[in-house]
Amino acid sequence: MKKLICLLVLNIGFNCYAKTVVNDDNEIVSPPILDSFTASNITGSTVELSWTPVMDTENIESFIIYSDNTIYTFTSGTTSSFVITRLSPERTYMFRIKTIDTSGNRSDFSTPIYITTTSTVTSYCAASSYSTQYEHIDFVGIGEISNVTSNDGGYRDYTNLVANLSIGVNKIELSAGFADSTYEESFAVWIDFNQNKIFEASEMVVSSAVVVPVRSDIISYDFIVPSVAKLGNTRMRIGLQYDGVPRACNQDFAYGEVEDYTVNIMPFNSKSATSRTRENLQEYKEAKIIVYPNPTQGSLVVEMENYQNSSYSLINQIGQIVKKDKLSNNEIDVQGISPGTYYISIQNNKGKVIRQFVKK
Repeated sequence: MKKLICLLVLNIGFNCYAKTVVNDDNEIVSPPILDSFTASNITGSTVELSWTPVMDTENIESFIIYSDNTIYTFTSGTTSSFVITRLSPERTYMFRIKTIDTSGNRSDFSTPIYITTTSTVTSYCAASSYSTQYEHIDFVGIGEISNVTSNDGGYRDYTNLVANLSIGVNKIELSAGFADSTYEESFAVWIDFNQNKIFEASEMVVSSAVVVPVRSDIISYDFIVPSVAKLGNTRMRIGLQYDGVPRACNQDFAYGEVEDYTVNIMPFNSKSATSRTRENLQEYKEAKIIVYPNPTQGSLVVEMENYQNSSYSLINQIGQIVKKDKLSNNEIDVQGISPGTYYISIQNNKGKVIRQFVKK
């Protein structure tokens, strides 16, 4: 109910105003907290916020909208929605709201809502070589995809083909075809994990050193789909380049080829599909690499046939590299990393193999 509160103000006299109280002790009642506060129509720069007042609008003076911890705007007490503008693309924002009644009392914060604005990029960048006269991608094996291809003229869209990948370790198998002699070639693979139509540096899952592949010999690479990857269909791009490492958005390299595919990111599944190899190619035989002890506290021992030209990376569950170096001997010091589950990625010119280990 309302009570008339009068204060004696020096040099002015009595100043009377209405306040909402719950009892005769003049305890002020704050407006109730909004229990219906939602976001919709999210774009790269705007979002529409909506709410349902929990008291009569005639008793509401205004609403205060907070963006993160800063007041964004005041709105009329008769409104029930507001469009926020001038947001940055691909950024996460927190919004909260307070109610102000006609007596000037403010409610507590509503439950916060979090939104992430979308990308303003509407299509993937182009990539192609000038010439496939001497070499081209001739096989891609990943998940359910087993694609034998011929010379596609520098670029080919194979996004009608879909491979299912799970969070964690996956494998891709690639080979190059040549017109006559073999040449120094490099493969690179990107997967748009955050589905923003941009191939970012952190999304390069394969970056091979310059190698001289045997004609139509399959090279196998293990790679990690990080736990932060968005689930669902997204784009995978594969580049092959002569005498250099491909770039995701490159239309001016001389020799090689680019192919695009679709991959479907799924939750972790230990029985997820593995790549299929074509029968008329030599099957890739995974290097015999043993990593122990697991779990470990101080160091990892890596046993493999040949350490020459090998390097390693220690990777956490969200895909961040926490340590990397040349593999000059069979022991890696892991004392400096925090306890948890990690992957060790070992790569040389024969491919890349990933093992999981636990640091205590």
